[in-house]
Amino acid sequence: MIIGVVSEYIGSEGTYFFSEETEGLFTHALKSHDLFVIHPREEEMTDGRLPAVDFRTRTRGMVSVENLNTIFFGLVGKEIFKFDEINCLAEELPEFCRLLEFLRPYEQDETSEGVNFVNPSQSILYSLSKNYIYEMSRSTDLPFIPSEKINSLERLVELARGSERMLAKPLISERSMGAVLLNKMSDVDLAEYASVFIKPVSCSDDSLYSQVIARQGVIAQPYTDDFKKYGETKLAVIDGEVTLARSNHSEKDIVNYCDNAEVRPREATYEERDLARWAFDEFSSQYPVRFMRLDLVGPNGEQRINEFEIINPYFATMDKIFTSEQYAHHYDALLRTF
Repeated sequence: MIIGVVSEYIGSEGTYFFSEETEGLFTHALKSHDLFVIHPREEEMTDGRLPAVDFRTRTRGMVSVENLNTIFFGLVGKEIFKFDEINCLAEELPEFCRLLEFLRPYEQDETSEGVNFVNPSQSILYSLSKNYIYEMSRSTDLPFIPSEKINSLERLVELARGSERMLAKPLISERSMGAVLLNKMSDVDLAEYASVFIKPVSCSDDSLYSQVIARQGVIAQPYTDDFKKYGETKLAVIDGEVTLARSNHSEKDIVNYCDNAEVRPREATYEERDLARWAFDEFSSQYPVRFMRLDLVGPNGEQRINEFEIINPYFATMDKIFTSEQYAHHYDALLRTF
């Protein structure tokens, strides 16, 4: 199989470097497959071809999209720590949308052959905005944290001055970027926050990026100390099966793995596995996926869904917290979706 993976790299001919988080999957995949890495900021795209790095030979050349069997998007926005390069999908979104727009004509669908996208582009685009939390919390019985879409500065101020602690976060964001505790903000800060995230985004064209960013907004949720008390549980779910589980712990009000949160491996409970299957099936019934990450908070049996990660749910961590057997099981399950 010939696999294309959208992920960051740096370097020059013969000495390309990739995110440390990708090496495990790439090395595992090379046992049976060829693998080409496509940079999410790639600009040299024309006539169905674009540059990619052959992971086996570490050489860069033009690759025909039609010659790829699968394109995996789950490694977008990964840091390359050796060179202090910090990447984030939210910051690469314009370039990523341009790349996806170029690739979509080659994607297979129910009626035609083509390149298998993991996950499908329509599901990726839908999940770019956390509006799915608001919609699915109302259209399903899944136990989401209660959420409210905020459409005005006045409502933002009202929540901030209420007696309940409230958390707000942008609909289009990543790694807790833009997440704030409203009750700690001044009127000036609230006005500035609203001007950045609530005001309608004016689009000068009909590009895919313009369509995506037009859905920016704010969602508010009651703040819970369960993040500090229990940590945030993260489950890797492939075709409904939990393949890996970890929890992130921090004493900060907003838990962020990239901000020195402690990461611990764990075994998923029966209740978590059942919830993961339920959540996977509910999402896939509307927007098909093969691989997702489910983020939960609360005590076992009473956990609530914080969010799904559909775009880049890759699950290996820099901490190498899982055994080689656990990683191999996870990689094999993931490669079966390709």
